[in-house]
Amino acid sequence: MYFKGFGTDTASVDLARFEQLVGELRERAWQQPEQRTERKDLHGAIGVAEVWLSQRGWRMSVEYRSPPDEGVITVKAYDTACLRKHDVGLEPGG
Repeated sequence: MYFKGFGTDTASVDLARFEQLVGELRERAWQQPEQRTERKDLHGAIGVAEVWLSQRGWRMSVEYRSPPDEGVITVKAYDTACLRKHDVGLEPGG
């Protein structure tokens, strides 16, 4: 599964919206086994944030990026059994 969300004139995509999405997923029993990773921009603001979640044989990456004009949230989900079958490693940040 792959989803990419962009902001609109009436609803921006920002770090708060990313945190809200991750909170909603955790309320639906997605576990967060690792800490959130972040990279800051030249001004010290969070430019990239990523969370890895796991649930019932699935692994999901939720990432926020703040380009100069508008933020974007990307969600990717992976079936871990399928990855193992094809000897594909899935590490955070990969």
